Amino acid sequence: MPDAFKLDHPFLVELGLGHLDEGQQQFLQKRIYELLELRVGFAISNSLTNAQRDAFERLVEQDPDSAHTYLERTVPNYAVVAHSELNYIARAIAQSVRRGSVVIGDTKAQEQVDA
Repeated sequence: MPDAFKLDHPFLVELGLGHLDEGQQQFLQKRIYELLELRVGFAISNSLTNAQRDAFERLVEQDPDSAHTYLERTVPNYAVVAHSELNYIARAIAQSVRRGSVVIGDTKAQEQVDA
């Protein structure tokens, strides 16, 4: 993902989740990042040729940092797509927080949202 993405405590505060304990925040940050990777991957996959997709997959297995650089070079709007997908995820989470329906792991974090 582009370096500008900071799925850190201030990001969670913006979503209304800054009060969660450190373990919950780390869990949520990991899940958000995984979802972001999936959504960006789906969004850009159609713009890659089979050869480009194969090259990218090899890089992911061998050197994930190079894979990121490869996408920035190969997909001109990669950063725009990634930002758009992150904004989508952030809006969805913020709406869930406002409704009091945030789920963290296997337990509903209702009491933390209401706190």
